[in-house]
Amino acid sequence: MNKNLLHIINKLYSFAVEEKKEEITPTLELGSNIEPVIITDPKTEKEKKIYKVQQEGKRTGKASWQLGNEFVLGNRYRSLQFTPTVVPYRNVDMKSAKAKEDVIEAILEIISTDNYFAPLRERPELTKNFISNLIGMKTAEGSGVNYNFANYQVGYGKSGLPNKFWKGDVIILGDKNYSGGVTIPYIELYRSYDNLKDGVKDWIYLLKDRGMLPAALNSPVKFYNSLRSKGYFGTNMSKEVVPKHEKSYVGGIQSGINRNKDIIDKKIEEFYGK
Repeated sequence: MNKNLLHIINKLYSFAVEEKKEEITPTLELGSNIEPVIITDPKTEKEKKIYKVQQEGKRTGKASWQLGNEFVLGNRYRSLQFTPTVVPYRNVDMKSAKAKEDVIEAILEIISTDNYFAPLRERPELTKNFISNLIGMKTAEGSGVNYNFANYQVGYGKSGLPNKFWKGDVIILGDKNYSGGVTIPYIELYRSYDNLKDGVKDWIYLLKDRGMLPAALNSPVKFYNSLRSKGYFGTNMSKEVVPKHEKSYVGGIQSGINRNKDIIDKKIEEFYGK
């Protein structure tokens, strides 16, 4: 075959491969099917805010814009207490034995250094139950990204501000809520961490600040209902038990406990010197 012709064919092939890679690159709004409405004639205050961000801000994804600390996510307007940095979605190790050990070690580091957890230092069985419920809860929630162990969104008030574990980096992802049997997709800002231990510790202190941790010493059912009644799943869920959700979530916690029993036992024995 003519060398020039072969060179042209190879170039065309490389372009085709590059085009294909570009097409399958996931957007920042993974899992979301929201199509944004571009505001052209704003009338309400909300529309005026959305219009300003869409016109003057930077587009950060298929359906999102940023202007300083103001965001349009789908067609929702969000304003934060600080100006975050939007970073790309990246795959991280959240499931290997090493990752699970990092999670357990992060929890044990908190127990050994924060006096709030001092009663656990002399109670290996209680500590085991505590860690088992927390890891089981993660199993029930599914995988996070960018070391966001618990799919922790950027909240309001204290939970919306950077701290020693979270520097203020965010990713923009799609999610869904359930209301009246209907699935409602939306886009939200999620925390992004440099490592798994920081993601775990930030989440632990969120649960502590909201009074949700003590129940983790009990059964998966009691832990679930503490989370539910204190608003972890949203205000609508906190008002009454949704049997289907309770069964699914508690089952997920118990599954995680069973699956990770050996590695939890090993780390507990190391921590207590047995």
